[in-house]
Amino acid sequence: MDYRQAYVIPGGMFVGLGIGMFFDQAGAGVILGLGLGFILSPILGMIEKRSNS
Repeated sequence: MDYRQAYVIPGGMFVGLGIGMFFDQAGAGVILGLGLGFILSPILGMIEKRSNS
């Protein structure tokens, strides 16, 4: 795991928190952001591995 890839999950959490606070649903935003972070992390890893080959 690259150091940049490690920031995807907490980054998604904070973006989701900000969006959730905008809609007055902070908890739902955090869960949504974490879910997107967990989905994007391996996808970005595969893209990075492919570009290094």
